[in-house]
Amino acid sequence: KTCAGHTITVDTTSNIYMYAERGLISDVVLVDAPCSSVGVLRRRPGQRWALTENDISVSFPKLQLEILRNASQLVKPCGGRLIYATCSILQEENENVVEAFEGTKHFSNKWERW
Repeated sequence: KTCAGHTITVDTTSNIYMYAERGLISDVVLVDAPCSSVGVLRRRPGQRWALTENDISVSFPKLQLEILRNASQLVKPCGGRLIYATCSILQEENENVVEAFEGTKHFSNKWERW
């Protein structure tokens, strides 16, 4: 089953399992991952005081990687695209998460970095 022309909204990782169990796949999956929001501190200055070092180096990256791995199951196997986005500028939440994903069995030879 494909979802061509339809939008699938995934609010939680449990929704991902529901779609995957139904065999639904999509041409493009955009993961707008929850993050520390340090890229938008000018608009959200209070966020600076709410963050801990553990949030940035462990909590957010762990959640982001889980979401990315699960969302990858919804991408069409041939020619599909998986897009990962955050509003963070930190390497821990961007490059490190992508590299960790590329090192998993979910990546294997299935994906080509763009």
